[in-house]
Amino acid sequence: MPDGTIKVIGDPEYHGNPQDPKNGSLVTWKYGYDLPYLIQKRTGFDVEVFRFQSLDIAVCGLYTEVYLCGKR
Repeated sequence: MPDGTIKVIGDPEYHGNPQDPKNGSLVTWKYGYDLPYLIQKRTGFDVEVFRFQSLDIAVCGLYTEVYLCGKR
């Protein structure tokens, strides 16, 4: 929202977050492979997608993408 508030559509889902164990992190999902394009189109940012897995730091499974956005 323009004032910085978050509008949640549907039931919110939170996962654990070691930086905020009490509240966790709001989970977003159900996006397609076109998400980087949509971000770029609507913001003008360059978008890079990183996908990785590491059992050493317990990052494994689906939805491990990190989206790095930067102004041109």
